[in-house]
Amino acid sequence: MKKSTKGAVAAAAAGVLLLGGAGSLAFWSATDTVAGTDVTSGELKLSAPTCTGWKFDGNELTANKAYVPATDKIVPGDVLTQSCDYTITAIGEHLRATLTAPNSSLTGTLSSFITPTSTFKYKVPSAASGAIAGDTVSTITESANGSTVTALLKVAFNSASNNTSQSTTATPLSAALGDFVVTFSQIHD
Repeated sequence: MKKSTKGAVAAAAAGVLLLGGAGSLAFWSATDTVAGTDVTSGELKLSAPTCTGWKFDGNELTANKAYVPATDKIVPGDVLTQSCDYTITAIGEHLRATLTAPNSSLTGTLSSFITPTSTFKYKVPSAASGAIAGDTVSTITESANGSTVTALLKVAFNSASNNTSQSTTATPLSAALGDFVVTFSQIHD
């Protein structure tokens, strides 16, 4: 090995020893301690629902008459409503959540004349929520904890439906309404 190469290797080794080995090269530093903390999660849920069953709208001679699928026939303008009460559990700081019930699926020959919808209203609001019974609600905060919300699930026979929406003896028209899935989803900005 050449003298110049040996000298370069020796200089590099000396530099490594000076920087990391013996501690002869140092920079100022300081430390401090920040205390940790315990962290506990909150809770977001809906109770099992209490439902009234499907009923005709209030325009019938008998208001809120129970709908019997095996025997009752609907006509344009009819609205069937299912009302379900849920108790809200909403525990956690900065908690916000949305209530949704995406429209149910419809199948069958009458499905193009039927429109499903859903809305949510406070039945019994908590004192902290600032709402009053009957207020429409789609987003809640932790102040709604303990409140009761009513999901109003509706199926309307479009009032503008023409004669092609009528059943005949030869061709009965019907629709099958799938389940509404009520969802409570936490959101955060």
